[in-house]
Amino acid sequence: MKKIVVFAAATFLLAGCAQRQVNRDEWLTMTTHTFPKTTIDAVLKTGDKVLTLSDPSDVAVAHSKEKLSAYRKFLIYAVFSATMGRYEFDLTAEQKGEDVVTTLDIKSSITPVFGGEIKHPWKWREAYELFYGRMDALLYGGTWLTCADAQEKSEADWYLEPLCLLADDTLPEAGVKLTDADQKRQDAKLAKKSYTDKL
Repeated sequence: MKKIVVFAAATFLLAGCAQRQVNRDEWLTMTTHTFPKTTIDAVLKTGDKVLTLSDPSDVAVAHSKEKLSAYRKFLIYAVFSATMGRYEFDLTAEQKGEDVVTTLDIKSSITPVFGGEIKHPWKWREAYELFYGRMDALLYGGTWLTCADAQEKSEADWYLEPLCLLADDTLPEAGVKLTDADQKRQDAKLAKKSYTDKL
């Protein structure tokens, strides 16, 4: 499990997500997505891959016939305390003709050192858009957004925490495109690795 030393405010950011109000129409728009001309099996396997790529060592996934359940864990060290937490993902799929309609529920769960679990639904659309956008990229060959690129487009980095906080953010091996900014980052990483390997 990855861990990081931060000030205690991070805990309040995670706990504070319950304070944002989202109406029913906003919630349905944010959490549902239709994948055309595919199957439940293909969609749930793709959801599994999106989560596994985000953080291979800290993601656990379980499958049922029409649902995927997963969590991604993390550990935050603050001054004189520590907080264990995880993000929970439930992806439900329903076949409607040739299309698959999905519902994604994301929750944040933290357990401060003094005990007592705090769990809230995640109410920021950016995390849902990133998840569904990555699924679209894998299923249909579109553009894959890394966390770095998604954070540049977001008003606040922590809106993307379920997929990006302390994440490895691994790229698919093939079949997707990258934004120009992400491609430059990857080229720079490869160049640095090549230089280091020659030393």
